[in-house]
Amino acid sequence: MRAIYGFFGSIRYQRPPQLEPGEAKERFVLIQPPKQDLFSGVFSPETVKPAPVGAVWFPAPATRASRRVVLQFIGGALVLGWDVDVIGQRAADIMRRHLKVTNTLVAQYRLAGPKTRFPAATQDVLTVYHYALSLVTSSKDIFLSGDSAGANIVLALLRYLESSQAQLPLPGGATLWSPWVRVAADSAQEYRSLPNSQKDLLVDYLLDWGANAYLPGGDLQREAEPYISPLHHPFRTETPLFIQAGADEAYYDTIKSFADEMSGIESNCHTARSVWTPE
Repeated sequence: MRAIYGFFGSIRYQRPPQLEPGEAKERFVLIQPPKQDLFSGVFSPETVKPAPVGAVWFPAPATRASRRVVLQFIGGALVLGWDVDVIGQRAADIMRRHLKVTNTLVAQYRLAGPKTRFPAATQDVLTVYHYALSLVTSSKDIFLSGDSAGANIVLALLRYLESSQAQLPLPGGATLWSPWVRVAADSAQEYRSLPNSQKDLLVDYLLDWGANAYLPGGDLQREAEPYISPLHHPFRTETPLFIQAGADEAYYDTIKSFADEMSGIESNCHTARSVWTPE
């Protein structure tokens, strides 16, 4: 996997998002953005507007009878896209087997680039969440899930939902797999200094590309920093969290620090923290 990250990171290849059914057929959905007033504050700059989001259901679209629906956001340093049917099926199988999920929706948020910097991806997560709310009886039937960069934008959505700007109910929970919690212009330099960076799956130049393609610049960057780089910016949430990181990951200590910060907020008493601890 490190070789794949290295190759795509070196040539800066971005797989176009799937905006038509293709082989997914009836499992595919093109989700239109909700009304503009749901996007406010840092989610509504003049330069980046909400856009339709392609997503694929596993094993089939959710209905009112669905007991537990997961919205899955795949990682890739905010710049890499994947074959949704391949990656999505693996994620859905894990969710069904271990979390008793009935339906998983794998969404293809916009990848970072000159015209799709922050908050493009987070706008897309909000669009997908709003759509899912229309399919279930209660928002508590919806669970957010993301790995790496996907977990980063899940955290951004939760922060937004908890803010006074939001007008939507909270989900039933969120699972954050190896979340990328420090996204900064010096991400590559920081990564190289970490003890396990040489045996981790990631490569420094991919992180450099992703971070600098995503950061908005200008006046928005300071206001948006907690949404982009949540480390040292803990926030109150009523949503239970499961945070996971492998002990051999380069970012293990960083992720553990973030989990500790979130658990340190007294009102987050219902937040579950689970970070694998080295033996």
